[in-house]
Amino acid sequence: MTRLCAAVAAALALGLAAPADDPKEEKKDQPLKGAWVKDHDGAELKFDFKTKSELIISVTAGDNSVTLTCKYEADKAGKFKASVTDVKEKGDFPGKPAVGYEFKGVFKIDKDTAKLTDFEADNADQVRNVVEGEYKRKKDD
Repeated sequence: MTRLCAAVAAALALGLAAPADDPKEEKKDQPLKGAWVKDHDGAELKFDFKTKSELIISVTAGDNSVTLTCKYEADKAGKFKASVTDVKEKGDFPGKPAVGYEFKGVFKIDKDTAKLTDFEADNADQVRNVVEGEYKRKKDD
């Protein structure tokens, strides 16, 4: 559970930035967009690319959760670099990353499926198997 929580927290660090002046222009130039979820051992990981520089990562396991607000940069190939700007915890979530935690990887989107690969960060070996893998597009609830 500790490794899962740490992995999820690391994933959440992908990015947060100020909103664009023109939302239409922002979406057009945003290589990573939408909300993507993955289940791992009873926990849900969610990457929500809000803008071309803001990413919200959340990990929920039962009554416990952590939400990371991140600032990130990405190219058209899906290579990204992120830094955690805010951490919010509900319940007890061990191993969550701190503000300033940096990570990078590749997030490739293909229609309703995305794949996160090449994850790199401090302690990446401990969380790579949780964070990397296939994500599904989160449908509106």
